Amino acid sequence: MFESISVGKHVRLGVGLIVFAMALVSGAGCGKPFPWEGTWQGSRNLGADPGPSGIGVTASRVKVIIRTDGTFDAEDGGIPIAGMTSQGGDDLTLKPLNVLGVSADKAGPPLNSPIKLHANPDGTVTMSRDGDSERIVLKSSGTQPTP
Repeated sequence: MFESISVGKHVRLGVGLIVFAMALVSGAGCGKPFPWEGTWQGSRNLGADPGPSGIGVTASRVKVIIRTDGTFDAEDGGIPIAGMTSQGGDDLTLKPLNVLGVSADKAGPPLNSPIKLHANPDGTVTMSRDGDSERIVLKSSGTQPTP
């Protein structure tokens, strides 16, 4: 009788230790989530110097504002885009809902295709779109979006 009580305590203790160890191991890989919210800016490589102002600067400029409510506003080459975000690990997908002030469905591809952002270890973000070979590095401007 005493032996079965002792074994039962050891089994419960062993199970408890296993659960605790699994919790530690599963939490070990979890770091602080990437701070997506804010303003991100970069430039497309147009193959020529866009000059200090004018259409070349506008055509090369990329700006993305990500809000805590899961929405975004962007300007890519002077084209305004707005929509919703979805996160998966180190990646954030921007789904355009409006392009140039109209429904993204009416804008058609590639303007209505999802924009993919990937968090880099150095704190920058790489932006890409399906079918577009260019990868644009965006840097945080340190500006927090207004809700």
